Amino acid sequence: GFLTYRNISSINGNNHLRDVFQRSLTSMILLQIILIVVPLAPFATIIIYQVLTASIVKSSDRLEQETMISNIFNILLYISYASNFYVYLISAPYYRKKFVQFIQYYYYYCHKNQRNNHIGIMIREQPEIHRISMS
Repeated sequence: GFLTYRNISSINGNNHLRDVFQRSLTSMILLQIILIVVPLAPFATIIIYQVLTASIVKSSDRLEQETMISNIFNILLYISYASNFYVYLISAPYYRKKFVQFIQYYYYYCHKNQRNNHIGIMIREQPEIHRISMS
């Protein structure tokens, strides 16, 4: 994120365009930091707790509780990896606009193909045969 921010800062030329990119990028980076730090802090805390209490003899109930809490924090940690799409969608109007265009195109394309893929009965017209009478 820092390198991308630095590269956008070094863009010469259209200052308005650079400012728009910087605002979008700043909001994306801040949201990503929040979505990484918030789930990571409890996970790191439970890991430190497990290391510090590894030498203590624990009952089976306590081990089950610690395992359940560890699993919950582990699942929450995966949210930070899966949230980038939502961060881009929420923080950048350009990405949101492109995503809506993509969904509209995909919806139109699927329904267009769905209409064209119907199997119907095709009736062929019989050509008229003109008989020449021999009289």
